[in-house]
Amino acid sequence: MSAFTKVLLIAAAIILIPNSASADVLPIGVIERASCGNTVVDIQSSGTGMMHGFTQLTTSNARVSAINAVENCAVIQWDSSAPAATMVLYAELTDEPVSIDLSKEGFGYSKFTTQNNAGIASHTAVLKDLESGKAYSYRLVTRAHPSALPVISDPFVFITGQTYIIPTVVKPIVVIPPVKKPVVVIEKPVVETPIVPAAITAATEAMGDKSKEGELLSFFAGFKPDTSRLSLSSSIGLFEKDKYIVPLLFLALLLYLAYRYILPMVKVDLKNPVMYWLVGSVVLTVGSAALMYYYITLVGIAVFLAVMAWYLLKSVGEEELPKQPKLLETKHDKNKRN
Repeated sequence: MSAFTKVLLIAAAIILIPNSASADVLPIGVIERASCGNTVVDIQSSGTGMMHGFTQLTTSNARVSAINAVENCAVIQWDSSAPAATMVLYAELTDEPVSIDLSKEGFGYSKFTTQNNAGIASHTAVLKDLESGKAYSYRLVTRAHPSALPVISDPFVFITGQTYIIPTVVKPIVVIPPVKKPVVVIEKPVVETPIVPAAITAATEAMGDKSKEGELLSFFAGFKPDTSRLSLSSSIGLFEKDKYIVPLLFLALLLYLAYRYILPMVKVDLKNPVMYWLVGSVVLTVGSAALMYYYITLVGIAVFLAVMAWYLLKSVGEEELPKQPKLLETKHDKNKRN
């Protein structure tokens, strides 16, 4: 073996050994390798099929072919009307709308893939650093050649997850708030407690649950007139609150019967009937006070004062008689005087 042959063998070994020792070494012309699951994409620095004219490029069949929730990535595929250099711009849907700025890297988007200058018409790109369960938007960028003006598509939307989800227009969910039934408050009628004078309360406490006055009212309860038929009395409130009117009328009737029938039977002649009413009111007052009929006692006092006032007023201005007749005179006195 000549020395020249040995030199060639050594040079070949130096070139081939590094390529076979490392599997991470990219092929010639490949500047980056992107993968998502079983999909591997080689991003090339140049290609032979790209056009150099000014024909407008169009894209079609854009789709999300795979989503990997473990690696948090997605695979985008689409076709162009002619071989082109491509890249993909993407962002979270909440960041839209994003203003396009051709002077910035990524044209205003914070996330984008490396431009692939493979010069083919069927394209594949891998979107990295996604979060599961979030919605993303992406735009396709195509160039007739690596330095040509970019053609940027409208945004597409997809949601990351376990399986591929076809992009659809999601209608807003209208949540109808629950209607609370109004709380019905039932008001109980207010029961008015009658005001009982302190004297009656004290007498009731001293003598038991039912006083003598209460027994008297129970006795006269059946004689109470129908107030609905007494238009005059109902309009002035005569029988509405004064529950002692019937006993008083009954006592007045007894006094009248005594004056009209009983006194003539015992041969007692009243020269002046005022004396009878004075004595009657005193008897009524003393008797009702002894029996603790307090309201009747007050009425008896009022009758006594009223009769006295009437009698005094009537006597004012009259000439004094030489001999005043007795107020209470029997027939024996009358015969003796004659």
